[in-house]
Amino acid sequence: MAEKRLLVVGGGLTGLFAAWEASRVPGIQVVLLEKDLRLGGKVQTFAFPDGSHLEMGPDSFLLRNPLFLEALQSLGLTSSLMEPRSLSPFIRFRGRFHRLPQGLSGIAPVDRRYLKSSLLSLRGKAAVTRDFSIPPRKMPPDHDESLFSLAARHFGEEWAERVVSPLYGGIYAGDARELSAAFLQPQWLKDEEDQGSLIRAAKRRMKRGKGPSPFRTLPGGLETLVQRVEEDLRYRKVEIRKGEAVLRLAFHGGKVRLMTGRGDLQGEGVVLALPAPDAAALLEDLDPDLSKLLRKEVWVKSGALLLRVAKADKRAAWEAHPLWQGSGFLVPLGEGAIITGATVFSRKWPGLSSEAFHLRLFVGRRHEEEALELGDEALFRKAWEELQAWAGPLPPPDEVMVSRFARAFPQYRVGHGRWVQAVRLKEKAYPWLVLAGTSYEGVAIPDAVGQGREAGRRGASYLTGRPQPPSTS
Repeated sequence: MAEKRLLVVGGGLTGLFAAWEASRVPGIQVVLLEKDLRLGGKVQTFAFPDGSHLEMGPDSFLLRNPLFLEALQSLGLTSSLMEPRSLSPFIRFRGRFHRLPQGLSGIAPVDRRYLKSSLLSLRGKAAVTRDFSIPPRKMPPDHDESLFSLAARHFGEEWAERVVSPLYGGIYAGDARELSAAFLQPQWLKDEEDQGSLIRAAKRRMKRGKGPSPFRTLPGGLETLVQRVEEDLRYRKVEIRKGEAVLRLAFHGGKVRLMTGRGDLQGEGVVLALPAPDAAALLEDLDPDLSKLLRKEVWVKSGALLLRVAKADKRAAWEAHPLWQGSGFLVPLGEGAIITGATVFSRKWPGLSSEAFHLRLFVGRRHEEEALELGDEALFRKAWEELQAWAGPLPPPDEVMVSRFARAFPQYRVGHGRWVQAVRLKEKAYPWLVLAGTSYEGVAIPDAVGQGREAGRRGASYLTGRPQPPSTS
């Protein structure tokens, strides 16, 4: 029987693992196309001669999602996972740095240590106790609201503005007043339905026991995952075409046709592992309504500046500074800064940083993307001036690296779950098409890998005419 061809467009983690999953099914030929000259999307590790491995994108993953954990094991990457040091960040608010309140479980303060925080006023600390007076309430099945709204209702406006906003703004480069509680933290809404108080619910969960940190990374950096899966794809005869952008998509006579800068390519099915607006551009001719729906998703630009201090005399001055004694800092929206946060990489991941001091500065997020229009030199100069104004005079770094992502973070705004349902409903009209990626079901590495495997399985099921079970062989 002739092999059928599955085309996978997009070489980020979702596309890589869609190809990986489908390549395990007999009778399927997989072709992976990526417009850039490298695979892995936002996973980007810099390796230095001194043995340091530093991340410009995500720096860790959660030990969750069975499909992700199975993939790690199958690729032989579970034997030497590294755990970060447990450190808390500072929050910059109204021109000062404050320690993040201690004793948090999610967004809920589960003990009284928050009372010692300089981040909250006396009125703000008193407002936290309103959580205990909130009764359980039944919500409509499609209820959604912003993370800010949920936090403010339980713990007051100050807690929402000064704790929740910078935390979730840091994770999603977004605005907590827009981010969906139902999609990002459905457990909190369920806790409110069942018990009213989020603090009481969090304490009950803690009684079941708190294990070690669920965050891990790989000794050679996260790009090790990309390299390992690429090696496995080549072993399985997957055709990988880097630097080849897909310009148009058509479907006729049972065949998907992709038009690229190098010519046409045909197959029986396609996985579009792309940001929703990019998938929309390819589907415009096929289904204008689906394309219009996909374009509704908002993405933000983001960038990172990696400051490397290797010389011993400079390094001592940086390492002694009190601002670098935690994991870094977060800056809420509205502070008038281009720096949105920082990670002291050499403290968080000492096993990856050799002897040098490494600091990552982040720029760009929802409503604050203008700085990314600057060139690399101008961007560093502005960020460096800002950092020195905050921290005082510091020796200049020995090396600076800049990384930018035009589509860095999808914004899971209120109603995101309903948008995903609408997309999936329209997608059903095209059984040869699979839409996948962080636009839909989560931005974390385990989410991207799990979505990719599921997309590969769906594509293989269509091509073979039979359901495909998970495979790690």
